[in-house]
Amino acid sequence: ETLFQYTPTLLEDCVFEDLPDASGDGIDFDGAPVGSTIRRCTLRHGGQTNTDAIDIGSGSNGVLIEGCWLYDFSDKGVSIGEESHGITVRDCLIHDTGIGVEVKDGCTSEVAQTTITDCDQGFRLRIKTGTEGGHLTDSFNNILWGNKETLVLLDDSTIVAHHSLLQGGPVAGDGNLDEDPRFVNPNGMDYRLPPNSPLRTAGVDGGCLGAPLPVGAAGALTQVALEVLANAPGEVAVGFAADPERRYVLESSASVGGDWQPAEVFLPFGGEGPVDARAPLESAPVFFRLQSDLRK
Repeated sequence: ETLFQYTPTLLEDCVFEDLPDASGDGIDFDGAPVGSTIRRCTLRHGGQTNTDAIDIGSGSNGVLIEGCWLYDFSDKGVSIGEESHGITVRDCLIHDTGIGVEVKDGCTSEVAQTTITDCDQGFRLRIKTGTEGGHLTDSFNNILWGNKETLVLLDDSTIVAHHSLLQGGPVAGDGNLDEDPRFVNPNGMDYRLPPNSPLRTAGVDGGCLGAPLPVGAAGALTQVALEVLANAPGEVAVGFAADPERRYVLESSASVGGDWQPAEVFLPFGGEGPVDARAPLESAPVFFRLQSDLRK
């Protein structure tokens, strides 16, 4: 667990993974003051019991969680409790967790432009140790789809929801809907919306619903970039940063719209790092592209 207590904190572009201990959260904020931020971070693989990706508690206020990718946790993607208020979750992708976002014990939060899928429960609001339920004071432009339960609202908890996909509705609020988002490839953890998705114009002011993918730390995919490292007679060296969750295929073609052929298949060897992939130069010019999927 990484624990940040009672001090202004900024976390950006970080990867937290493979948490080994029960009850050890990826990021734990206690008493975080206004302005503390978790931005463009990837948190994954916390399979032990009572393990959250992000836990906000002990009177934290005004914390922003933005552009993060949270997945494969036994408990919650984001947990908000212990007299924490004004917590904002936006532009995040949360999947394969016990609960996407939980707000409890009189705490307040806003969730916007976030995709929550393949979880046991999407939103859960309840009493844990206090006398009052949790409150989502505003939630909009969200996608909650493919979860076992979309919304669990207990103990006089309250939610304001509008312009969101809430599977199994109805949930009162302007612009809420219940339609298949048509994710590109959910089995491959590709939750982009295709051009024919009804969610592309269902948001506030005709905007798109869900997380503005890609999100998370650049080093944890989804923002791999090819770089030409060197040219030699008959060969080019192409570099990119590998993520251990991915399988990569480097392809080449004589034209952008031509026939793409595999130049090399690369399986990461258990850790992120630079890859030097060499490909033949049989004609000029030669174009390269990198295809990748999840080893899952």
